Amino acid sequence: MKKREFVQHGKPLLLTVSGEKHETGPARRFSSGKMGWNVNRKVIVTLPDGSRARCQFSGNLVLIGSDLWADGASEIEDDAAEADRALAEADARAEAEADAA
Repeated sequence: MKKREFVQHGKPLLLTVSGEKHETGPARRFSSGKMGWNVNRKVIVTLPDGSRARCQFSGNLVLIGSDLWADGASEIEDDAAEADRALAEADARAEAEADAA
């Protein structure tokens, strides 16, 4: 999947917290370059003594490895991004080998 396709076509997720259903925000790209959803809601929870309390929950659902997806802007940009990733990986391997020596 490409990042642009995910943002354009990804649907919010439905989560259940404390028996209540909540929808995430729309599919998005995080500043890290990874893709996923975020959610911020207030919910009522039942405490161990049976009383109820209002809570806020916040979270990110991040698709592992999605930072490696092509952007989807164009094939040329996707190819350039792939080349940049390959060079960065090669540099990291060379640095690790130099440190080990």
